[in-house]
Amino acid sequence: MKILQIDLIVFILQNRHVFKANYGEFKERELMLVKLYTDDGIGWGACPTLGPYYSSETINSAIFIIEKVIGPRLLNKDINDVGKYNSITNDIRGNKFALAGIELALWDVLAKKEDVPLYKYIGGKKEEIECGYSIGMVREDPARMINNIDENFLNEVKINHIIIK
Repeated sequence: MKILQIDLIVFILQNRHVFKANYGEFKERELMLVKLYTDDGIGWGACPTLGPYYSSETINSAIFIIEKVIGPRLLNKDINDVGKYNSITNDIRGNKFALAGIELALWDVLAKKEDVPLYKYIGGKKEEIECGYSIGMVREDPARMINNIDENFLNEVKINHIIIK
């Protein structure tokens, strides 16, 4: 499976409420999706660095390492499994979010190639799993906040698209 192109899609989520954690307060959150084009299809991954507050990685450092280091190693190469990807990138220290974003996209395209859901492809048993909602450190009653969570907790999405060829 030949890697043809990597797109990095950076976007800002505007939260309805300020999220407060021990590493800061945030009204918005910058995130990045990875879109991996191969001759067998397209896979998606995520690179939610939360840096430099949660980890030393930032969106900009992840973009840099993917554009300048990971991308050139992968483009036009045949990579048929995650083990081969890991052997190509195993000398890269740190940059776990950048590496994981590409790896997740690779897992996704491999599962699609086999026409099975990703959770089954990686050995999962449940089609649906429960997920939580992090309310951070709040001054108001957390129980009241949880009762006010709805499906529309995001107000706005801003998108920036980077293509690596």
